[in-house]
Amino acid sequence: MPTFQQVIDSNPAKFSDAGGDLDSAGSDIGDLRSEYGRQVKTLGNSWNGDDYDALGRDKDTLVININATKLKVEAAGKALQLNGPIMKVLSETLEQTKKGAETAQFKVLPAPFCIPSQQQLQQASSLGPGAPAAYAALIATSTAISTALIAQYTAVCVQDATAAAALHTLGLSLRDVSGVIGQGISIGTVSRTVRQDPGQRPNKFRATTVKDAEKRSTNPQGEVEDWHSQQRIDMTQRRTWDMGHPYGYESRKHEEVARLWESKIRQQGLNPRTEVLRQHNDVPYRIETTNTNRTHVGEAPDEINYWVQKYRAAYGDPLDPVI
Repeated sequence: MPTFQQVIDSNPAKFSDAGGDLDSAGSDIGDLRSEYGRQVKTLGNSWNGDDYDALGRDKDTLVININATKLKVEAAGKALQLNGPIMKVLSETLEQTKKGAETAQFKVLPAPFCIPSQQQLQQASSLGPGAPAAYAALIATSTAISTALIAQYTAVCVQDATAAAALHTLGLSLRDVSGVIGQGISIGTVSRTVRQDPGQRPNKFRATTVKDAEKRSTNPQGEVEDWHSQQRIDMTQRRTWDMGHPYGYESRKHEEVARLWESKIRQQGLNPRTEVLRQHNDVPYRIETTNTNRTHVGEAPDEINYWVQKYRAAYGDPLDPVI
């Protein structure tokens, strides 16, 4: 995660610039796909037989992988372009708070933390009987500024981790596609086991988690009710309802965060899969009809990911991601 000074010195506009570059790369990959198909077709004018037929089959499979690569590169560009403007606003707000404090002659430390300057303390001490009140005012003001700086810096770190988590997962999946192409042509990405990828989505909930969601979704009449449609839900009809995640706690975002924090969790001597399962069962789910849940009603936009705050609180900041 960036230091306070790195945030102050940063240029968040580069997020959007990099996103634009990735969009262009996605277009170039699309052009490559088209050109490759054209070249194979042209070869058919002078080459036929079993070898050419095999090339045609390989071409179809390779195009599938090129398409997958194109989509992932474009998704990475979108993630950067979504987070860029948010990071810009957060960074500028932090910088303005720091400048405002320094203009008022307070001293801002890189923690970040604000304290009265020596000049302010000397001025307060020269007030005679009014010195204690002046000291108290300086301490109260510097504490309020410190609180604002810490909150704003935390918001930057959370947003940075949100973008990093999304990009990390995309990078891992892109690596798999590239690996498949390099090792001999085959369709799709590499399928990974839970041992290889402990961050992947759990497919079950603890009984107590389901019970809590049921209580949370029960109306004053004692009936389980869908929050969106107000449709009554019969819990005995299992195929008619799903466990609905709270806003900002979408499952795909948990996968992104769990993968970003995996090395940090291992560093702390913990089992990453055990921690994923624990976190998975520790958010306030609600019971939803399958229609509400699977149409993604009430989901947060991609740039909002509350799993980041949850994992930061439990394990601290993640280590630098490796792909």
